Amino acid sequence: MTILEEEIRTYNGLFPASKPTWLSSSSNRAKKEHGTAIVSFETKTEADKALRNRLQIAGISVKTAEYIRAKPNSQCNKCLKYGHSETICHREQKCSICAGNHAKQNHFCALCYQKGQKCDHTKLKCSNCQEKHEATDKSCSTYKDLSKKFIKPRSEVFSHVEIPIKAKIRQN
Repeated sequence: MTILEEEIRTYNGLFPASKPTWLSSSSNRAKKEHGTAIVSFETKTEADKALRNRLQIAGISVKTAEYIRAKPNSQCNKCLKYGHSETICHREQKCSICAGNHAKQNHFCALCYQKGQKCDHTKLKCSNCQEKHEATDKSCSTYKDLSKKFIKPRSEVFSHVEIPIKAKIRQN
């Protein structure tokens, strides 16, 4: 991480507010060819520059993206799982009404021809716990379990940038 910080300073003219940190564990990174690091900048201007221009690390132009913190009980609007947002979701779309592989607005009842909403014919199914309720229902056991575990995070004062790092420059 010290080398990464030096590369950001030297080749990008940006000054991280603190030492970069890995987003994943060392055991997870050992199995992969790349990893993601979080870099904090003191000003929004510096963060915007890193986002707009990419970063040069070990002679490689690496993609940057804004780091969006998700609470453990934050629900993705695409796959309806918890802990991330739809902006970074790579999973399949799920219907919050029937758990089908389609968006809620495409949910369709062949009996009464209603689209995008539940009706008397709908068999509700949660895609998380498989019970008979909508996936967005706060009475869901999965949601309740995650909400119990949730500890309010401290407030953040820095902008964050997510940076995929190639394995050959990885340092612990």
